[in-house]
Amino acid sequence: MAVKRTKGPGFAKLQALVKGLDNSQASVGFFDNAKYEDGTSVAYVATIQEFGVPEKNIPPRPFMRPTVAAQLEGWKKFIASSLKNGVSVENILNAVGSNAVGEIQKSITAVTTPALKASTIKGRKNKTDKPLIDTQVMINSVSYKVESKD
Repeated sequence: MAVKRTKGPGFAKLQALVKGLDNSQASVGFFDNAKYEDGTSVAYVATIQEFGVPEKNIPPRPFMRPTVAAQLEGWKKFIASSLKNGVSVENILNAVGSNAVGEIQKSITAVTTPALKASTIKGRKNKTDKPLIDTQVMINSVSYKVESKD
């Protein structure tokens, strides 16, 4: 039988932490400062890779959506457990953001299909046949930030 606690010394502190979580957020991805050498936005290229552009014969190579789908429940459990243990909202969001960066980077590395065309490989800087990692700019640009919504 579960008991829902609505009073006691820790309840007010837990309420304050939950309220802090409502007023803060961690954002993960590619921010405005992430650019390729030619000035192209990494977020723009990442979006093309994530969803593809069928009319330009660019297939999707998703890495963000599968990461979120695979990790979301674990992140939720971590947040709940951390709140119960009195961890600050800022520390919780920094931990989740940092973990998410690593998981997205793993997903980028794991993408192997669809295979690159020979013409794409020929035009690549490092001539690798591995999707998404030729120059390492995208994988190294994944980052997070914690912000207050106030």
